[in-house]
Amino acid sequence: MKPGKVSKRKGSTALVFLLFLSSLLTLSCGLLFYMEKGRESLGIYERGLQSVYAAESGANAGLARAARKPSEDWEKDLYPHGHHVHVVIKDVDRHREIRSDALDGNGRPLRTVRIRYALPSVEGGNITVEDIISDGHF
Repeated sequence: MKPGKVSKRKGSTALVFLLFLSSLLTLSCGLLFYMEKGRESLGIYERGLQSVYAAESGANAGLARAARKPSEDWEKDLYPHGHHVHVVIKDVDRHREIRSDALDGNGRPLRTVRIRYALPSVEGGNITVEDIISDGHF
């Protein structure tokens, strides 16, 4: 063989090797894309779950307040674990209602928990929860 010439066998082997490397690169790029999408979805799920817990903690604070002063209106902003929760207790459609909104950074609600309750029949009695509604605003 003359120097500088490649045999057909070596050329075929090099071509197969290049095809193998390009398919390996394509598969690794696809896997990377798939893993990134999964990580993004997990982040969205985690933020949603945190907003649910934040709204529920606000509703619990509202229930504690309503148990002490059932007929008094109340409004408060809470900040559990870095979240912003707005809690309101007031009359809505002839019912007492606790509304707890877990808010995003722009003040828009992500998750809302509403609890309707009845006033105690006697002074010093317990409130009665009539309905619980949980809404997502994603």
